[in-house]
Parts: sequence; C-alpha cells; structure tokens
Amino acid sequence: MMHALTIRYIGIRRVITSSVGVSAPFLGSAEVKIIPFAGIWDTGASSSVLTKNVVERLNLKPTGQTRVNHAGGSDITNTYLVNFILPMNVTIENVVVTEGKLPSGVDLLIGMDIINLGDFSITNLSSNTVMSFRIPSSICYDYVSDANTHNKLEEFKAQRKPNNTATKKKRKKR
Repeated sequence: MMHALTIRYIGIRRVITSSVGVSAPFLGSAEVKIIPFAGIWDTGASSSVLTKNVVERLNLKPTGQTRVNHAGGSDITNTYLVNFILPMNVTIENVVVTEGKLPSGVDLLIGMDIINLGDFSITNLSSNTVMSFRIPSSICYDYVSDANTHNKLEEFKAQRKPNNTATKKKRKKR
C-alpha cells in the first residue's frame, strides 16, 4: 500500500519543517502515547535525530550507543527505537534514532534513513514551496528528460508560428 504526504508553504522555504508524532514502538495492542514535535527534513543528515526533550517526554530507554559525526565533530550518543507519525498519518515503525542537539524550537530531524524509503520532492512553482513524500518509491523523475521534451516542443511551436512581418506585408498588398 502506498502512503503519501504533501505540505504546501506560502513563499520560498529554506528549511522544510513539519509536525511529527513520535511514540515508543508499538507493542501488541497496548495504548501508546504519541506526542507531536517540531521536525525538520534534512537531506544532508544520514540518520534521524531526536533531542533529550523527546527522550524525556516519552520516557524512552536507550537501545545502544553509536558514534555520530556532525558539524562540531563527533560524539558517542545513545540510540533509541521509535515510531514516526508523519503528516497525513504516514507511519514509519521501528526507526533507530540517535539523540542529539538541534536548533532551538526543533526536537526532531528526519534524515535520509527515512527519506530514502520513498520519493521526496521539493518544488517552488510561483514562489511557493511544496514538499511531497511517498512510500514506497513508484516513479523515477528525470528533470533533464522533461526539460529536453519541453524545449523541443517550444522549438516546434516557434517554427510553426508565422512570421509577423511577412504576414503584415501580405495584408498590405491586398
């Protein structure tokens, strides 16, 4: 089954953000606490990250530790197992995340471990940003092929368009 989400922003966005629900892994039919957090989508991050705030609010227990490389160097940090509930109820279960520091007001980073599960696109038509994501991947977009087809069509239209100067001269002769 395919799942998808689209977020429309007014104006051009330099950072793609969304609310992301986070829970401990689903265990049987037990009630699970899902808490929404402010998240950013980051194609430059190989893995997803959550802050100490998320760990504390969900009372998460570490599943291990790993070395994490970041702009400030590298650290050994705890790993956790969580579920993500993305916008439009796109749910990704059993995600291994690391704990880290994120910009103020952000508690979650969606990295390439999630983005690589499907198709991710950002468009900026009419100076408005639209982000769309679906899993699983279903189509390969090739903007070079699209551009070549578009350009050939424009050339064809230009060749078929009558020369305005020649048309005006014919009208004057009548």
